[in-house]
Amino acid sequence: MKKYLFSLMIALLASMSFALTSCGDDDDEPNGNNGKVTVNYEESAVGTVTVEVIQSDYQQISSNRGNTTFSATLEDNGSYSYLQFTTVDKANEISKGQTLSVHAINFTVGQTSAHYFTDDYSGKVTVADVQGDRITLSFANFKFNRELDNGEEQAITINGNISFSEQ
Repeated sequence: MKKYLFSLMIALLASMSFALTSCGDDDDEPNGNNGKVTVNYEESAVGTVTVEVIQSDYQQISSNRGNTTFSATLEDNGSYSYLQFTTVDKANEISKGQTLSVHAINFTVGQTSAHYFTDDYSGKVTVADVQGDRITLSFANFKFNRELDNGEEQAITINGNISFSEQ
C-alpha cells in the first residue's frame, strides 16, 4: 500500500509542476513601451513637451551602401508628430555605444506639411542598447530646423530614448 501511495504522490507532484508552469512573455515590444522623449519647439507657444512614442521601426534601405531609416510616431494628448531620419550606418553593424551619422531628417507635426529634410543638426544620436532586432537610441540635445508652411524655420530639440524594432 505504501508503494502505491508513494507512486501516486510522485505522479501528483509531477502533474502539479505542469499546472503551475506559465508561459513566458515573448512580445517584441514589452508593454508597447517604445520610450518617451521631450521635444522642444523653440520660439513657439508649445514650448517643451514630453511625448510618448506609440510606434517606431527601422529598415535598412540598401545592403551595399548601408543606409538605415528610423521612423517614430510621437503622441501628446491626441496630437501626433512624425520623426524620420536616415543614417549611413548598416543596421546589422550597429552596436551599443556607437554614435550614428545622421544625414537626412524629416519632422512633421499633425496634418501640416511642415517638414524639412536636412543634414544640418547638432547633438548626438547614440546607440543605448541592441537586443536582437530591437535598437534603442539615445537622443542628447538632437537639434535641427524644420521648415514651416509659411517658409520660416523652427528649431526642434529632442532628448530621451526611443526603441526601434526592425520593420
